[in-house]
Amino acid sequence: MPGTTTPADGRATPADGSAASDAESAPATDRVVPAPDPEGSRHTQALCEAAVTLATTGHADAIVAITEEGKTARLLASLRPPTPILAATPGEPVANRLTLLRGVRPFVSAEHDIERAKEDLLRRRLVPTRAVVVFINVSPHLDRLDTNFLTVQRV
Repeated sequence: MPGTTTPADGRATPADGSAASDAESAPATDRVVPAPDPEGSRHTQALCEAAVTLATTGHADAIVAITEEGKTARLLASLRPPTPILAATPGEPVANRLTLLRGVRPFVSAEHDIERAKEDLLRRRLVPTRAVVVFINVSPHLDRLDTNFLTVQRV
C-alpha cells in the first residue's frame, strides 16, 4: 500500500510518523505500565500512583521523593507526572544515576524529617516559598515509623 510501511509482524503502519505522534499524545497513564516491585511490596506502586494523583489534582509545584536507592524516583518517573520530581538521596552515586531519568532532579540530602526537608528545599532554592509539595517515601519494611509516608505540605 502506498504511504505505509510493513513491520516484521505484517501490520501496515502509516509512513508519515502519525503512529508515533498518536503514541506521544496519549495520556501518560495509558502509555506506561511500570513493572511490579520485585520485592513484592504492593504498597510501593499504590503510594507512587497516589503521589502523582495528589500532585496533579492539587496543582503541586513538586513531588519530593525521599529515596535511599532511587527506586521511588524511578517508579514516579515511569508514571510520567506533569509535576517535577525532586529526588533526595543520601549518596552521590545514586543521585548521579537519577539524573538520567525523565523529569527527575536529584540532590544529595540525608533528611528524612519533613520539616528539615522543607527547610533544605528552600535553602537550596529547589522550590519557591509557599510552594505546594507532595512528599513521598516508600520502603518494603513496614515495621519502621520513619518510612512509607505520603503527605502534601506548603513549604
